[in-house]
Amino acid sequence: MNANHNQTIIVIGAGIAVLTAAQKLEERGYNVILLEARQEVGGRVRISHDIPLGPLYLHEIGNYQGKGGVEGFIKTHPGYLLTTADLPASQPIPALLHPLGISSAEVWHSDFEQRIMVVGEQKNSFDRAKFNTIYMNYRNQRENYYPDFSSHNPISIEEQFARALTTTFAEAYSGVSIEEFQTVMRNAKKNELVFFEYGGMHHIVENNGYHALVNHIKNSFNNTKIYLNSFVSKIEQDNKKVIVNTVNGEQYIGEAVVVTLPLGVLQQNSMQISGLSNEKRMAIQNLKMGIMNTVTLKYKTQFWEKENISFVILNTNSHARPITVFLNTNKVLKNIEPTLVASFFATDGLRDSKDLINDAKDAIKEAWPNAPDPIFEEATAWQHDPYTYGSYANFSVETKDKDIVNMMSPEWGGRLVFAGDAVIPIGLMGCFHGAYISALRAARLIDEHLKSPG
Repeated sequence: MNANHNQTIIVIGAGIAVLTAAQKLEERGYNVILLEARQEVGGRVRISHDIPLGPLYLHEIGNYQGKGGVEGFIKTHPGYLLTTADLPASQPIPALLHPLGISSAEVWHSDFEQRIMVVGEQKNSFDRAKFNTIYMNYRNQRENYYPDFSSHNPISIEEQFARALTTTFAEAYSGVSIEEFQTVMRNAKKNELVFFEYGGMHHIVENNGYHALVNHIKNSFNNTKIYLNSFVSKIEQDNKKVIVNTVNGEQYIGEAVVVTLPLGVLQQNSMQISGLSNEKRMAIQNLKMGIMNTVTLKYKTQFWEKENISFVILNTNSHARPITVFLNTNKVLKNIEPTLVASFFATDGLRDSKDLINDAKDAIKEAWPNAPDPIFEEATAWQHDPYTYGSYANFSVETKDKDIVNMMSPEWGGRLVFAGDAVIPIGLMGCFHGAYISALRAARLIDEHLKSPG
């Protein structure tokens, strides 16, 4: 451990980014003060009635689109201020989860098309083979940002549902509408957008593993001081010191500060940051909070296929609600009632919670007409949460590469560093491991600044 006990770092927030930054700074010997507005740490890693409401998935990290993999990506994009110590060549989270006895399970296997349930009056005439062919053709056009669905009306129900499923997964990835996503991708070259892609299968972390990881990091602290219910109102600098004030009147002084507040909160301007560059302010506004809201339905008995971890219901009776994606949580969570979780993305997910719950229940009734009523139902509404104002950070039609660079640039000569799922290249942005990687980077940058001459 380095001897830096006379220097104090203030970290703001309490999700995986701030906990990781605090942990790494404490390991380097700094005094750390952690300020969180909520009554508990964890940020968007939250559980209600044994079901995770925040991060669920784990994505494999793939290589950057160009040559040279991670090292090539770092070398060709120096503005991101990344090193190989921050950005690993493989997904870093499993190595943190495995010592805790936590693993992950694949959500979408190569045969996931077989877990698509066609229901409604036209299910008997629905040509699954034709649907699969059209859908895979659309998926294979991802490199060209998917087809332009506005060019002509679907000529068959199979094409209609292939479009709907393609749209659902595109919006799940981006958190914005497919039209916005296509606009961003088509303008990517003009805006010099760079994508660090993740690849491989999507996994879901078992047994509320993200929550366990958050608690493990919190419990590892020796000297870090945690102050809950501490809503920060203002951050300023004075004579090589940073001063942090809360709405309750407390004041904290240190040598540097790490801000990990969700992008949605930063966009509200509820926390004043003196001397923040115009470039940083513009970057904050040019990104966007994506939406993924979930509906939890608990039942007395399990009436669906027990072995399927996920499935999609295609309802041929509904043009307004043709696709509903479900997760069978009993495959990844132990000792809970039979539970299904439906996901709703982008604009679709912004609807009233009652509408989301009713749509999820209607889809279940179409698939299993004799299904009982749930004994418990709950929907998230992340867009209304005053501590997040959205589900996860992502790009918008306004985003340019300079916005990513500016989000990742230190302020105040290096004494103010941002971290979190918005402070990382696109592709890692909006992901749990992206927030974790950004925190490693933030701790390193603060340490390098405080150890630099002058």
